Amino acid sequence: VSRRGGDPAAEAAVRDALARLWRELDADDRRLIELRLDGFTTAEVAARLHTSPAALRVRLHRLRRRLEAEHVLTEWL
Repeated sequence: VSRRGGDPAAEAAVRDALARLWRELDADDRRLIELRLDGFTTAEVAARLHTSPAALRVRLHRLRRRLEAEHVLTEWL
């Protein structure tokens, strides 16, 4: 996580928050994030994780709320 000309302290805080949250997530949530970062749609991720798109949207919503609470970017989810 780095932005050209960004605040190094703020960038370090975001990286630390991401690292901590990553360790706290279960394997399915980590896989969900990896697939979304790789560009898969919600429907494609749901199929790969053997769940319904509706259930996946609920998981994504909960992950977004958790990331927002930690002040971590969520646009890619």
